[in-house]
Amino acid sequence: MISKQIRANSQALDQEIQWFLRVLDTRFQLHFGQESQFEDIFDIPPPPIADSESTWAKLLDRYTPDVSERLAILLGLIPHIQPQILDIFFAKNAQFDRVFSEFGGKYHQQFGGFIPTGETLLFLLGGSQTGPRANALQLFQSDHFFAKDQLLTLSGSAESDYPLKGRLVLSTEWLNVLLLGEEVMPAFTPKFPLREMERDLKETDLVLEAETRRQIDEIRLWIEHRNTLREDWGMKGVIKTAYSVLFHGINGSGKKTAAVLLGKLTGQKVYEVEPSLLQSSHIDESVARIASLFRSASLQNGILYFDEADALFGKRTNLQTKNTDSFNQQLGALLLTHLEGFAGVVIFATESVDDLDERILRRFHKLIRFAILSVSQRLQLWQQNIPAKATLADDVDLAKLAQDFELNAGSIVNVISDSALQALASGTNEITLMSLRRGIRKELIRMGKIV
Repeated sequence: MISKQIRANSQALDQEIQWFLRVLDTRFQLHFGQESQFEDIFDIPPPPIADSESTWAKLLDRYTPDVSERLAILLGLIPHIQPQILDIFFAKNAQFDRVFSEFGGKYHQQFGGFIPTGETLLFLLGGSQTGPRANALQLFQSDHFFAKDQLLTLSGSAESDYPLKGRLVLSTEWLNVLLLGEEVMPAFTPKFPLREMERDLKETDLVLEAETRRQIDEIRLWIEHRNTLREDWGMKGVIKTAYSVLFHGINGSGKKTAAVLLGKLTGQKVYEVEPSLLQSSHIDESVARIASLFRSASLQNGILYFDEADALFGKRTNLQTKNTDSFNQQLGALLLTHLEGFAGVVIFATESVDDLDERILRRFHKLIRFAILSVSQRLQLWQQNIPAKATLADDVDLAKLAQDFELNAGSIVNVISDSALQALASGTNEITLMSLRRGIRKELIRMGKIV
């Protein structure tokens, strides 16, 4: 059965393609001096998108493209949905018995159709007129949203001196959205270092100080009411679409758990970024990776989580070499640039706030401290993580374990899991004090507290 979303997309795109066909016919008529209803392609009004529930309308609403940009996106999309429309570009110049150079484009042998290039777009928008063609070149500048979000790119140019000979490529993410009605998240790879953080958690699994919990709840409120504040309350010019937060605290203090539960409470997916894989030998590749991460998270209406923020925004004295310093500063600057245009929450995490550049700290909406657990909080974690089917040996005193051993939440769960496995291996459901102490020792060694 065809979903309502796909049906809405199909109807919207059918209207757009009819408009594109009129523009294309007019361009050829004007170029070859034939009779035309219009004196310029820009005299042809695009179809309205008001009240449309399609993802095409979502794209237009997000980027608010002008006519040139809208036609460019369509030109990148058409080879995937109605490639026969572009067969007109195979027309030959009878005088020279070859294709028209001004059409640009490439013939794809496996695809069996015409693949538009940057030159094709320039012809569509400006014909042979220098002025309109020069204006069209601005679409491929680095500060344009096509490049910033890698929405529409020029790819595969054989000659770097002729970038407009590159193929016009619509991003895979938006292609999936427009064709399937939903974003299909790419698999985790070194070129796409993003994975969903999935855990079966309850709100009671997060044990925090009252102030920390209150600040996290304020993020939840922002997520739930941001659109009301921006649109209904007229604060669009004051409140940004992005909300950046820094979680700081020792490993195991609950930073990741808090992020996952925040997503669960607000109905949003949380995606963790692997910072080390953002780096590439070429800065352009890093730009593409960062743009792809933000674009995918935005389309999924997801929360982004960056661990080890000090690797991206660390102080100069904490970086090993000048080259590393420069590269990390570039990555940090790129992240902040994309953060400005992101519509959602981005969480950065670090062990110590002292490791970050003070100028960066001022860019965050919130700095949330995850403190070392108190004795009562540790006891709560011990009690609520003992499996329901397990029994405790008579000599196990959870209150004493909470008092004697300063473990974080992750370590307490590890100790209990290890002890439960030992019980199962022994053919019993009883967790002993000996097994718990053995697990505690492992955790203390792992944390470097004993040798």
